Amino acid sequence: MRKKSAYLIKSCPLCNVEVETICHVLVQCGFARSCWNISVVNYAGEEVTDFTSWFGDLLTKKQIGVGEEAGMVAWRIWMARDDILWNNKSIKAFDVVKLARTNLVSWRNAQNQRSDPLLNVNYSNDMEHSRKPIVYKYKINIDGAIFEADNRFGVGIVIQD
Repeated sequence: MRKKSAYLIKSCPLCNVEVETICHVLVQCGFARSCWNISVVNYAGEEVTDFTSWFGDLLTKKQIGVGEEAGMVAWRIWMARDDILWNNKSIKAFDVVKLARTNLVSWRNAQNQRSDPLLNVNYSNDMEHSRKPIVYKYKINIDGAIFEADNRFGVGIVIQD
């Protein structure tokens, strides 16, 4: 018996009722709505048919802190979806938002700790020049690619001190 591919699954892993789409998983699903209602976004139950438009409107109409939390909540909802799909592990909406806020605090702290950019782009000749990291700091470059036709992916990581 062949293992079932995740690409063949048609229903949302969070509710097992509706067809899985990005908009459904991140906004329309009852689980996602619960997460949004616990968060500062406070989803009002309006009809949403396109995640990108909904999220874009959210970013332009709300305060910056709301947009930041919304980004983290959306990311955590997707992680909850992946955990159910790949690890058969579920999480409560309250915990999704709690983890999103923890990630947001960590992200904000990292932004406050930032120093000068490590990449100097010379726009006159379109060349990128990497700079050596500050003493006792590490510079990490990560990139990834998906080769869908070959059913393969690639990841590259460079860490410099």
